[in-house]
Amino acid sequence: MRSSVLDETFLIPLGVWVSAYLFETLLYGILVVLCVVAAVSLVKNKTSEHWRWLLAAGCIMLFLATADLILGYYILFTYSLHNQAVSFRLVYPKYFFYVTNNVIADCLVLHRCYMVWGRDRRVIALPVFALIATSGPEWRTNGIYVFMTFAFNSILTILMASRIWWISRQVAAVLGKELAKKYRYATAIIIESGAIYSIYVFLDLFLVKPQLDVGLTQIVAIVPTLIIVQVGLGRQARDFNDTMEMARSGSQPGSARACGTEIRFESRCDQTESVSV
Repeated sequence: MRSSVLDETFLIPLGVWVSAYLFETLLYGILVVLCVVAAVSLVKNKTSEHWRWLLAAGCIMLFLATADLILGYYILFTYSLHNQAVSFRLVYPKYFFYVTNNVIADCLVLHRCYMVWGRDRRVIALPVFALIATSGPEWRTNGIYVFMTFAFNSILTILMASRIWWISRQVAAVLGKELAKKYRYATAIIIESGAIYSIYVFLDLFLVKPQLDVGLTQIVAIVPTLIIVQVGLGRQARDFNDTMEMARSGSQPGSARACGTEIRFESRCDQTESVSV
């Protein structure tokens, strides 16, 4: 961003600032609770082979969200309460916090999509390119970046939901509708977590409200933290491709056992692939 732009100032009514940061504080409180639940469940259960990376990602996002909130209250008490104009240079770090949190969140969602599609790199090739393209200097044009983020998350959500929906149909045809309900539950988790952020960004783009702007860093951290919580609690769906192949070839697929929200398909070959949702 050019120096002349950074030196420009703006003045927002005190009431707007107060309501905006109260809303951000509410989102931050939700994020803290989710992070605590995620950390405890990951450390205690160790349900994912990548639990350390997930824990580190959650801690980094919480740290950035905390820094964003502190900066916001500093601006509120130092400038807004005294009816002083705020320069873009002062709020510039908030864009950095948002973009960094968003990149971490996108990487987590990309990894989830990669696992859901059976580690097929072709599926995530275009989203990876889009992530790299939107993580460069162009992020400084905030409106364009937010729109690209909205499109990116919407596409990934559709990819994952459609994949698990297809899996549920195959499971229903071979192993029965009761077991397929577990895959529908996984689909609901993905759609709900992806929809939260997509709807929020959509509203922010078209309503252009400061209250929504200040909450971007928090909301972008909440969605992947919800995913981490699901993984930490052991809410996973295991790929049934090997079981399906044995069933179609006439082999006995063994027993299909559902425990809570975790699905395990047991076969005589004992070949299963874990897919975290």
